[in-house]
Amino acid sequence: MKVHEIFRSIQGEGLYTGCPTTFVRFAGCSVGCLDCDTVYAREPENKITDDKEINPHRVAALISHVDENPIHICLTGGEPLEQDIDELATLIEVLLKSFSTRSLLSLTIETSGTKPIISLLMKLPPREAISRWGMTKLSISMDCKTPSQGDSVVVKTIKSNYRMLTFKDIIKFVCKDDNDFFWALSALKNMSADGVRTNVFFHTVGGMPDKWLPEFLLRENLSWTPSHFDIRFGVQLHKLISMR
Repeated sequence: MKVHEIFRSIQGEGLYTGCPTTFVRFAGCSVGCLDCDTVYAREPENKITDDKEINPHRVAALISHVDENPIHICLTGGEPLEQDIDELATLIEVLLKSFSTRSLLSLTIETSGTKPIISLLMKLPPREAISRWGMTKLSISMDCKTPSQGDSVVVKTIKSNYRMLTFKDIIKFVCKDDNDFFWALSALKNMSADGVRTNVFFHTVGGMPDKWLPEFLLRENLSWTPSHFDIRFGVQLHKLISMR
């Protein structure tokens, strides 16, 4: 596995917004979003190494960089699912088992929606079993890429990914304009017909509290959504307080 950085910060988005969190940012992403806000992590190059040479990370070496009593852990990128899936699954299971009886309350996997999440979930214990290890919750934060990020990005989206999600997880739409917003609503209608049920966050590009997007959410008739989606407007809190 290749890791760009491991750091502590305030979780800026999703179900655990505001929570002190340990982030493991993997290196490498081939998705190519036009408004990527982590361009520095696109290249698959290790920044944290076991020794003076740049060698692929192994699970034990990586965990040694995680603080002793993490409350929340977030695996992000880059794109975590571009790592070796067997090693990624081992890392997740070791993190959950190592910390769940101590202080860990949640482990979140942030992913673009362009890689098959089932390939990872099949290698992990069922989430019902994970929850019995303690208070630990395993959640998935999955993007659904909008047209403003480029047609070549949108076509990479794997629609079956969203059927894997539950109300422990989220779908995130990042909207640049009204075209993105109405495209996202159409995507949600297709997902509801496909039986998807989960939390949904709408963000503006850059994660700022731009008024136009919540106004669109309030203006639009969303009476068809409650049986499938809990829809929210989100901001990237860490950017508002100038933290990474």
